[in-house]
Amino acid sequence: MLFSVNFGEEKGYFYLQVEHQSKPDYWMPFRLYKYMLRICDKHLKKYPKVKHLPFVYPMIFYAGPEKYTAPLDLWSLFDDPFLAKQIYNDPFQLIEVQKIEDEELRKRAWSGVMEYVMKKIFARDILPFLQSIRPLLREISEKDSNYIIDILWYTVKAGESERAEEIIEAFKEAVTEEGRRDIMTIADRLIEKGIQQGIEQGMQQGMQQGMQQVALNMLNIGEGILFISKATGLTETEIKKLQNSRTKNH
Repeated sequence: MLFSVNFGEEKGYFYLQVEHQSKPDYWMPFRLYKYMLRICDKHLKKYPKVKHLPFVYPMIFYAGPEKYTAPLDLWSLFDDPFLAKQIYNDPFQLIEVQKIEDEELRKRAWSGVMEYVMKKIFARDILPFLQSIRPLLREISEKDSNYIIDILWYTVKAGESERAEEIIEAFKEAVTEEGRRDIMTIADRLIEKGIQQGIEQGMQQGMQQGMQQVALNMLNIGEGILFISKATGLTETEIKKLQNSRTKNH
């Protein structure tokens, strides 16, 4: 049940969750936590503008004939309750790559390279940064070309650079012969995807233009804007713009 309550001067929500049990359930604390998180998730979807999670108060109503002997808290379900409580209650570990010096990242050939690329991914031109880790890319490619492919995929797909072909060339120059073959496969797939996106965009634009022409024809024979909107899928605002444009041209 949901209650709207005041916590001091702040208005909030309080959920009461009651479970009826006729026999002890060892995993009940785990079940309760799952229910509590689901309630919070549902609450956020219902009130997307809230800034705080609601309080959820769990309660077990037990009517069994024997004494309830199952655990009453989540931590008792772990092999090391103290460690579990510390991990679950402490703030999560944050690695903020933007605050790590470039030189420090470049010292680590494996994790450091990916972190370095992630740090520079939003640069307008990432090529100079790729050149600075070229020796590391070569070192990695000699042992695991798949990892290089992962870095390339991320660089091209997540980055804002418009020089995808040059980025691919930079990777080809940095890796081994075997790695080059893999990169060419990636390049072909990117080109195919780009062509497909272009076709889809062209079809979408063509359909839009076609519907606009249909709307103009219907305006010319005196059909109403609401009817035209339902027939073509164009918004009334779009149709009014076409109508104004037609009037100016005449």
